[in-house]
Amino acid sequence: MKILMVHEDAAEAGGANAYRRELSRLLEARGVEVLLAAFRAPEGAGPGVRVLAPRSRPAGLRHLAKAYWDPGLYRRFRGLLARERPDLVHLHRCDAYAGSILPACRGIPVVQTVHDHRPVCATGTGRPVRPGPCPPRPAAACAVRGCVRPRNVFLEVLPARVRGALLRGLGVTLLVPSRELEGRLRALGFHTVHLPNFVDPVRFPAWDPPDGPPRILYAGRLYEGKGIRTLLEAVALLARRLPGVTLDLVGPDASGGGYAAAARALGVSAAARFHGPVPGERLPAWYGRAWVAVLPSVWVENHPLCVLEAMASARAVVASRIGGIPELVEHGRTGLLVEPGDAAALAHALESLLRDPARLEEMGRRGRLRVERGLTAEEHAARYLAVVQERLRGRTEARARGCASAGSHGGRA
Repeated sequence: MKILMVHEDAAEAGGANAYRRELSRLLEARGVEVLLAAFRAPEGAGPGVRVLAPRSRPAGLRHLAKAYWDPGLYRRFRGLLARERPDLVHLHRCDAYAGSILPACRGIPVVQTVHDHRPVCATGTGRPVRPGPCPPRPAAACAVRGCVRPRNVFLEVLPARVRGALLRGLGVTLLVPSRELEGRLRALGFHTVHLPNFVDPVRFPAWDPPDGPPRILYAGRLYEGKGIRTLLEAVALLARRLPGVTLDLVGPDASGGGYAAAARALGVSAAARFHGPVPGERLPAWYGRAWVAVLPSVWVENHPLCVLEAMASARAVVASRIGGIPELVEHGRTGLLVEPGDAAALAHALESLLRDPARLEEMGRRGRLRVERGLTAEEHAARYLAVVQERLRGRTEARARGCASAGSHGGRA
């Protein structure tokens, strides 16, 4: 079996690429040939990577080609499919140039992992600028609500509607990690399969309770949607009540030093330690050093990998009650949930656990069991391959029906 993965930016840090890499590794271990097509590939990419660099154009034409149709990219991608002849195309983050990529896949089974809320939210944040209900999918109302600039409706909202129509019209199966998002997409008429993310419990072992002063771990990219400023404010409150507490922030910082400056302004530059990105093989040890893991997101989350990693490592999680996080963190049993953006509530939740090591240990134990009973790499691979086989059977049956129909017409001629 040959599967072609497609990802806009295969060099970007974050959960989407981490998931794609881990899934590719799982599939290759099972004898599946996995290729990758990307607009930008990481340095030192192997022979299985095909770079689809869009043609250089003036800015206006480039935006139109990216949002709607790029005939050159369509022809190159169609040629790639003809040469490689994959059994299935698996799309990841492919919002850009979707109008060119999706039509080129006609006749080939396609699945797409939905890594974020962009199919139902023009900005992907799930947070309206103005109070009130959001439309169920990107619409002109997004501009009226102030979430999208009116001049960008043509380049952001309408392309999202075109992508949705193509996904439905071509019968693409959407693999959705969280039930919250899967239900919303199914209500919009998409063909969906709930396929939770996974973690390797061997790579992320269950650690014993740590020694030393209390340490909080945030692991992941540092940007506005993750609530980093709220976290720093919470640590400032916590440091007054729990001297010696430290916060380790592990991951690339998108603020350009802004968060370190915020920590200095809050007086917690000694407590908040910015370690930057770390190699994947060193990440599990950070969970081992931590007393508790934290994810204070203010943008809607899907099924965050860092929560799975913490639970596999037998660490309790304090996180925002938003998106798909409550599907993973069971309040009071595997961690605590707080309202997004509430620094005082976040500080209180962290303090209550850091003052109760026995409760932390019990929550960590339950989290590890939760991972072992349904969220492992082995279980994910089996579910994924079952979906793939179903799509391949569907194509075979469709071809058989087409041949039978052609034969019956020929018999009447």
